[in-house]
Amino acid sequence: MTVQIPVGVTVHTTSDTTTTFSRIKSGDVLKLLLETDENGEEVIVEIWMSA
Repeated sequence: MTVQIPVGVTVHTTSDTTTTFSRIKSGDVLKLLLETDENGEEVIVEIWMSA
């Protein structure tokens, strides 16, 4: 799946700290929390990452 990550989305790391999407790199496994917005579009609201 290819998605665009909105600026400001909270990213949780394996050490249970919160960071920004700038820390995501190739090879990271991401778990995404999606919500449906008022236009019926699915948007990313939170991310959990692991190496």
